[in-house]
Amino acid sequence: MQGKGSCWPSEYQRLSDDKTGAVVHQLTQHPSINHNLYFLNRSFTPDGRTVILTSYRDGDPNLFELAFPDGQIRQLTEGPQLHPFSACLSQSGEAVYFTRAGSIWKLTRTSLEETCLATFEGSQLGECNLSHTG
Repeated sequence: MQGKGSCWPSEYQRLSDDKTGAVVHQLTQHPSINHNLYFLNRSFTPDGRTVILTSYRDGDPNLFELAFPDGQIRQLTEGPQLHPFSACLSQSGEAVYFTRAGSIWKLTRTSLEETCLATFEGSQLGECNLSHTG
């Protein structure tokens, strides 16, 4: 059984667009939904070596990291009610903020420790964003 902290081998493929010849980097091949973070938030860590993404490969939307471009994929979160487009990377890239049900969470990527920062009973929260000071 897979879960938080589990790793998958690289699913990377380098492809070429038939019409334009442009190089296409396919990072995931799992038959579930896999997508980048919300378009207003960057999916790459500041060093450009890791991509944070959402995948439904275990049935629920959870956060994963992928060593870019062709490294292993590691599951960062586990559990229901994670908002699939809510994640936001800290300025350093060491933490990921996200919403789950009516709460805002901080995930420390190295330890996979999750900390609940705030809960708003009965609410449905969307995506996170940080101020210019972090």
